[in-house]
Amino acid sequence: LNLPHLASIEFPLNVRDVDRAISMVGGPGKIKRALINDDFLELRLRKNDPYHHPIQSQNVHRENILLKISLPKGELQNDNAHQYAKSTEICEVQRKYKAMPIAIVNKIYRFRELADFQYINRDSQYSKVIQESLFNGNFTKIKQLKLDTDKRPWLPNNFQLYSNEEILSNPVTKQQITNLNLDLPSLPRFSTIPLSFNYNYRKNPSAHIIKEESGKIKLINLNHAPRLHTIFVDWKTEIPDFPPQNLIENFEKIKKAVVNDQAEKPSHPLILNSDASFDRDLLLCIYFLKEKFEQKPIWLRKHLLVILPRKLKPLLKYGLPYVSFAVRKGPWRQSFVKFGVNPKSSSKYAKYQTESFRVLGFHEYEPAIDKEQRKIEQFSEVPRNYEFYGDEMPISLLFQIENIKDPLLVKIFKKEKLNNNVNLAFGWYNENVLLLVRNIMRYKLNCLVHGEAISQVRINKIIERAAISKEEKEKEKEKEKKKESIIQNQDEEGEKNNDKELQDTNIDNNY
Repeated sequence: LNLPHLASIEFPLNVRDVDRAISMVGGPGKIKRALINDDFLELRLRKNDPYHHPIQSQNVHRENILLKISLPKGELQNDNAHQYAKSTEICEVQRKYKAMPIAIVNKIYRFRELADFQYINRDSQYSKVIQESLFNGNFTKIKQLKLDTDKRPWLPNNFQLYSNEEILSNPVTKQQITNLNLDLPSLPRFSTIPLSFNYNYRKNPSAHIIKEESGKIKLINLNHAPRLHTIFVDWKTEIPDFPPQNLIENFEKIKKAVVNDQAEKPSHPLILNSDASFDRDLLLCIYFLKEKFEQKPIWLRKHLLVILPRKLKPLLKYGLPYVSFAVRKGPWRQSFVKFGVNPKSSSKYAKYQTESFRVLGFHEYEPAIDKEQRKIEQFSEVPRNYEFYGDEMPISLLFQIENIKDPLLVKIFKKEKLNNNVNLAFGWYNENVLLLVRNIMRYKLNCLVHGEAISQVRINKIIERAAISKEEKEKEKEKEKKKESIIQNQDEEGEKNNDKELQDTNIDNNY
């Protein structure tokens, strides 16, 4: 626009006298210099007071258009003088106004700082002397200027020559203090905070107001995490056969919403072409998980995540509660188990027991592997780097027993028989076997993380220590059995002796 450019000064005051307002920021000359040099302006509320602390401006560079709006005569009459909004609204409806741009405001001076605390010095003799001499430039009075050099003006005159130790030994009483006006000079600035605290009040982007069918207004949080309804099972908790009832009902609603009660398979054309993208993808995810849990009843979440199609990965946490329950502790901890399957019921579930490790420095290695992993759209099976081969760095330190492919460890597992009973600490496996496997895996993982060579001598020592420990435990068990048998024999002999004494007592009583 071919319009003149203007500067604007926003006063934090009700301006009635324009000339006085201009003089409060330094006058026309000061304003011109500030415009040319892009300098700040200072607003002085008491222009002639040298102790006054001015308010500094904030320079804002904008391009605002200054409009001139013309209304017909008579619209703003005396009875309508204070109803500008009503008058302009009438003119806008009836198209009785003219709007014309007259200038562009490209520089704005704003005074948003708080005014500093002001020092009232009308009763200060010191301020009067300084005002008459230094501030007025009166050289005669400047020569005659004598300032009070007393370092402790709050003390009475007879205490001025006392040392601090003497004053402490002879404290000054309140009645002895006569000089209540210390007459100290004003500070350059009292407050170091130019702006009041900015609370950043703004609308919560996650809060949304909706109107229910009943007409009631309700505030909802769009970022509120939905409940997943995952069932967590402990060692002694009863195994659930089905998902919660609300998930069963929701599953039927999803099918109706997506495929009009015709969804049997994830390949159904109605599912693929539905507009309800979230419901459609969730349904696909549930069908996918059902298929995988039919192939294998117990899964790790990381393994499911890597074989899911990329599009369905964000929906895994929503789909899992429909087909499985989570194990909180025990040999299958951090696993998801198909509904109705009890891992404690049969030793065939031993291969799904989990083993997890913590290795110092592994977190620095893990992200680099993940970047390579993300390039692949989908895996048909759990990839090799989620398994433990003994000489390759895995992507995760959480394994199922069937993921341990190290030849030495596989041989150890095959050599030992499974227990007849399951326990909380070691599941279906023998205690000595699992402890040996854990020690070997922990040693090899540490070597792989820190780039060290794996020593077969060190592994042999681990195996030897495990064998010695096994023998010692067996000896302790034999000792305990002997003790139990001895105690049992003693108890039996004691019972026999008691029976004999009772018989003898009965005979004596009969006589």
